[in-house]
Amino acid sequence: MKKYLFVLLLITILLPSAVILADEEGSVVSDFDVNMKVSDDMINILMENLENLFPITVMRDYFNDPVDPYYTNEGSRSVTEYYNDMGIRNIRMFANADQITEHVSREIVNSVYVTDFMLSVDVTVNDTWPQGEGGCFIGFTNYGVSAFSGDDGAMMISLISDGKNSEIYAKDHYSSSGSHFPINSRGMEKMRLSILHMAGHTYVLIENNYAGQLHDGIEGPFRIMFGTALFKNGDSVSCSFDNLVLRKMGRKW
Repeated sequence: MKKYLFVLLLITILLPSAVILADEEGSVVSDFDVNMKVSDDMINILMENLENLFPITVMRDYFNDPVDPYYTNEGSRSVTEYYNDMGIRNIRMFANADQITEHVSREIVNSVYVTDFMLSVDVTVNDTWPQGEGGCFIGFTNYGVSAFSGDDGAMMISLISDGKNSEIYAKDHYSSSGSHFPINSRGMEKMRLSILHMAGHTYVLIENNYAGQLHDGIEGPFRIMFGTALFKNGDSVSCSFDNLVLRKMGRKW
């Protein structure tokens, strides 16, 4: 426990104060500061202490229960198909690209609310068309959480990949499009994606290797999610998910 507290304290105090940014209309969208970074030395400490920092397994999901295909409309311009088959969760999304709207189809883990956590999922990118205009993601949102008051500032943060390129994708819940933050690693058709949140900071891993970070300045609790996204020129994306593991810190959340 002392080692856990020491590592958490080190990483927290080395993050400077957040800078509030605004969108073009002047309303606050988040405490994003893309220049706010945790040092390489602290990243190494973080990576060496993941089990100490996130010792409690909240849930595991292997999607073993078969689920017949069903469909949802994410909006007037998109439709998503969901089904479970042979222990895999499959999500396919189709959209009419309009060069304006980005579409997100979320699979929410409804029973879990966490603040500081580590989410890992095996992800297969079956297809993204056109390449670079969407992908498969894992992430979190504060939208729809009872402890979160009001809609202003409702955000989602995610690690998304189209099988070749990966990035951190952040989107205001009611915005037509999100923000794209490049990371150090490219994607693969099959890979294990992980996203960590701690002290208002997001870290992402690909194949258990550190890939990037973003200071989001958002406090929990959050709802955990995974799914598909299509950007302004995206037509279709197909993803498969398996072996979901959610771990949390040994404290309130």
